[in-house]
Amino acid sequence: MVSLSVETRRRSDTGPGGASVQLALVSAASELDRHRYISLSTFRRNGAEVATPVWFAALGARLYVVTAGDSGKVKRLRLTPRARVAPSNGRGRVRGTWRSATARRLTEPQAIERARLALRAKYGWQVWMAELFSRLTGRSQDRAWLEIEVEPEAATSTNRHT
Repeated sequence: MVSLSVETRRRSDTGPGGASVQLALVSAASELDRHRYISLSTFRRNGAEVATPVWFAALGARLYVVTAGDSGKVKRLRLTPRARVAPSNGRGRVRGTWRSATARRLTEPQAIERARLALRAKYGWQVWMAELFSRLTGRSQDRAWLEIEVEPEAATSTNRHT
């Protein structure tokens, strides 16, 4: 699902080490994209970590998630963009290495549409059903789209849970 265009490669070559950092970020996103779920950890005011398994899709060097706009993870991201991600199963059992990340709520319509299409491409009819249910229950306007940028390997934690 991840595609690295020639244009992205050219743009990332502009700074010292830019190409290697961009490729490392895309590699991290594509590695995670092989999994069906990630565990997304966000942080409370007191620093306590709260992990939640979520569907996601990788697009370039970023991961995209959709969730309820009033969910705890959205509220915690308002406090701090700091996050961590790791591949997991649907119940949240971590299946790989935790990676440090930065997350933000998307507000730009074009970015939201790209994220929606990426999730639809990855999950197919399941996303279509979730969108239908969301519209029928009147919750489609209450959704929050999150963009997650995974940090390069050197800046991440090496904790591993299996």
